[in-house]
Amino acid sequence: MAALWEGLVIPVKNIDSELKLRDAEISLNTTLPVLEPLDVTYTSERHLFAMNLSTLTDARGRYFEMGDKPEFSPVGSVFFRPAKLHLNVRRQQPSGRPARAVHCILDDRRLQALNVAGITWTEQTLQAALDIRAGHLRTYFMRIMAELQQPSFASSVIVDAVLTLMVSELLGYLAPQQAKHQATFLAGDGMVRTIRDRVCDLQAITPTVAELSELCGVSDRHLLRLFREREGTSLIEFIRQARLQKAMELLAGPSRLKEIAYRLGFQSHASFTTAFGRETGMSPAQYRRAHRTTYIATRH
Repeated sequence: MAALWEGLVIPVKNIDSELKLRDAEISLNTTLPVLEPLDVTYTSERHLFAMNLSTLTDARGRYFEMGDKPEFSPVGSVFFRPAKLHLNVRRQQPSGRPARAVHCILDDRRLQALNVAGITWTEQTLQAALDIRAGHLRTYFMRIMAELQQPSFASSVIVDAVLTLMVSELLGYLAPQQAKHQATFLAGDGMVRTIRDRVCDLQAITPTVAELSELCGVSDRHLLRLFREREGTSLIEFIRQARLQKAMELLAGPSRLKEIAYRLGFQSHASFTTAFGRETGMSPAQYRRAHRTTYIATRH
């Protein structure tokens, strides 16, 4: 029921569902019950942004980097653990039932895009990160959980965009006085054409918002807003529609279903089948059988 680490008892975590992006890994986890108090120190090479779906009324934490004798502070349902720092967590009351959580493991480059990596992790900032009560974060986490539980053609794009909003809100919460660097880029028709060409390319893997923003030389947040202003629709909706159209065109050709799922950015053939069925009312195999003759006819 539990694993030993440095002589301490820590919970066993099962991953129920997950989604991997270029610079982040998002998962819905279930932690098995532990029938004894906990006292464990966590650290990792990547940042953790998480929300506990179960109530942890007595969880308290402290960072060893907070001074010679740091005090314990309550750990809230939403918290952020910076990379390479050591978080000591204690719980006096054993957990009698499984606990669920949404974990977002982030690379530095995602945080650097919004200057979060530039935060000075003082004692006050680290303490604030243990219990984050910023605006819409719980709503954002629940949106991510919904996409993990029921993947769609837009899941990776939606999660990518929601993460951008979450990190932005984290910055505002932890460093309200810190200067925020925002790109000032005036995009024209050339930028829109670049996005359309990249998203609709049948030979390329469907890009994320972060990849498109890097391609255009703007921040994720600026790109999302600018695309809507110029095109009258959201970038996410455009990618979803283009992704579905790409799936239909690829299914009419000779590519294997597993290859098509990978090219569209799905984690598995099963998630591609589920998402395609939700959009069209047909499985990929059924659609292929119905449209394969059209493809053959156009090739001759």
